Amino acid sequence: MSAPGEGTLTIVAWMYASLVFTACVALAMYALDRVQRSSGRSTRRWWAGALAVTVCWPLLVPLLHAIGGAADNGGFVFTPPVGTALPLTPLSGESTFLSALWSGATALLSLPPGALDVVHAVDASLATVGLSLQSLLLWSWALVSGVLLARLLLAAWRVQRLTASAFRTELDGEPVLLAAHFGPASVGWRSPRIVVPAWVASLETPLRALVLRHEREHCRARDPRYVWMSALAVVLMPWNVGVWWLARRLRLALELDCDRRTLQQGGDATLYAKLLLFMNHQHPAVPSQVRLASSLASSRSHLSRRIHAMQNSVTITRSMKIALVSLASLAIVGACATRIPGNITSPDNGSAVATVAPGTETVLPEPAQEPYFEFQVEKPASMQADQRRMFYPPELRAAGVQGVVLASFVVDE
Repeated sequence: MSAPGEGTLTIVAWMYASLVFTACVALAMYALDRVQRSSGRSTRRWWAGALAVTVCWPLLVPLLHAIGGAADNGGFVFTPPVGTALPLTPLSGESTFLSALWSGATALLSLPPGALDVVHAVDASLATVGLSLQSLLLWSWALVSGVLLARLLLAAWRVQRLTASAFRTELDGEPVLLAAHFGPASVGWRSPRIVVPAWVASLETPLRALVLRHEREHCRARDPRYVWMSALAVVLMPWNVGVWWLARRLRLALELDCDRRTLQQGGDATLYAKLLLFMNHQHPAVPSQVRLASSLASSRSHLSRRIHAMQNSVTITRSMKIALVSLASLAIVGACATRIPGNITSPDNGSAVATVAPGTETVLPEPAQEPYFEFQVEKPASMQADQRRMFYPPELRAAGVQGVVLASFVVDE
């Protein structure tokens, strides 16, 4: 029989572990980004990889768990104990430094005291109106993801309409799509194309060359694919604030890398900065379809960082590089130490915690290699073949202890 609220506890533990994992990966990527940019290297692939890992790994673990099949864990529920860390993979070796590092990671990843009490209280409050925290979280997740997906599809439809109605021509020898008000931007998943508004043709030749060069670099680097990736990541995990931050940093990395490549081919940084200011003035409110395009004026909030980056090269000392690499290493250790639950809606066969009704003592058994048996019998027990005869004890249900019968064994006919 399952313990009360086991699904709620499991999904809360899974979400918490996912947030901690994302935070560790984001911290590592932030430190590595500083090191890479100080050497004049591109970072958009690093940010894309970090975003992919933080979304795919927490979702893949339950999937692989379901495919591989999980053994019955004796009715215990996976959830981190109060005041202790998330379940960590045992550390092999006798290195004092590694042991201390692992202990530090354990302390940093610990749940705040009283977290499980809050979960129990919220779940009990929702139960009075016939709901559970688990169903509320899952339905809210599905609702927000559905809204974001609809918004994404609407933006894609608008881009398709704009590009279909745009006039195909050449501007300074560059094939472009001439639109009424959309652009300048690069759009398209398989074959990126440059879209420019009609007023770009009236710009001075040096400015027009910078616009076309910037969008051409976006097309060569296949940046629209990264834009789609960031949008889909947010759709899949809208509740994970770390995913939103990583998606935003990926968009910034796309523009910073493109700005650097554009200026490397020739061009004045001051003139380019003025062009960015002019482009953002032309787009006082960024249209929704621009979010699916690599655009010269993609985000007004990133404008100051882009101008500062092109006019001031990032230089850090050797000691600062060592400190940043060390910080990234510690964050990666934290990410590896975070154990993602294998099942988000039912018991996990990892480190287990027995949960009982509020007000009674909670027993935390030691993890064991052998199956745990609540009682032993002298006669061998056989599984009941007729599942229709299985029923939940009415005495427990009358006492307010809810559960589900997973299996029934016959000891003596």
